Amino acid sequence: MRFLFSRRFQHFRSTFDAGNLRIAAELSGISQPALSKSIKDLETQMSTRLFERTSRGVSPTKAGGILNRHLMNMEQQARYAQIEIGGLLQGQGGSIRLGAGLVWAQNLVPHALGRFHQTFPAVHVEVTNAISNILVPMLVQGSLDLIVCELTETDLPAEFEIGPSWTTRRRPWVRANHPLTGKRSIGWQELAEFGWVGHASDRNLKEKIAAKYRQIECPPPGIVMETSSLSSMMQIIADTDLVAVFADPLEGDALSRDLVRLPISDEGWNMKSAVMYRSEVSDIKPFRWLIDKLSQ
Repeated sequence: MRFLFSRRFQHFRSTFDAGNLRIAAELSGISQPALSKSIKDLETQMSTRLFERTSRGVSPTKAGGILNRHLMNMEQQARYAQIEIGGLLQGQGGSIRLGAGLVWAQNLVPHALGRFHQTFPAVHVEVTNAISNILVPMLVQGSLDLIVCELTETDLPAEFEIGPSWTTRRRPWVRANHPLTGKRSIGWQELAEFGWVGHASDRNLKEKIAAKYRQIECPPPGIVMETSSLSSMMQIIADTDLVAVFADPLEGDALSRDLVRLPISDEGWNMKSAVMYRSEVSDIKPFRWLIDKLSQ
């Protein structure tokens, strides 16, 4: 939907994202002097400086940050309009930006998108896979249109909605010949005797683990390795005596690597998930389709 915006705004957005005039000029397909003049003209129009020069390039001023936020909202509304107008709500074009939690990116989202493409073949979908600590701020900031992930303690602004939630069990896994395998029941203290592998940014799970060990008055296990990849996490525990926690929908992937789920005597890692989205997209047919299917 770039044609809806002035070239000055396009040049501003490229510069804001790149943080470098030379790179922004290349992305815009113009010379650096032409880009600099365009930015200067826009600053004259706005009666304020939008960027400050730094040793590494350019950095947006407070005014530049405000303008970028409004331009992102304009681009977002333009995309919604394209989807809604295209085919009179039939989904004949447009783009949707979807965020998927790592668990749901493994199976739920790919299966849903396969069916989505059959129903709305002309709608372009961009998927970002990350944990909820990253996806929720991206949704609020306007980088994503809807997300499916674990619910967090963060309250969403009034212009957002949360669909029906569901609860998924999470349990500890280890390699097949781990010292803990073969036991009929395992206590939390025994788990703490081994190092763990965790997701580098998953504060929610870390807080739940810490809270559980405080409850039983036992020192928590040490997270000795962190990674942002579920595949890497599984391979690490397949090659070591470390422990990791996976949600039940990942059972097939874990079993394929000869991992074993431990019979923990108490389960305190349940994960509550939901689809979160902007209220304004709920009546646009392709969005509604995704919201409903992902919520099932």
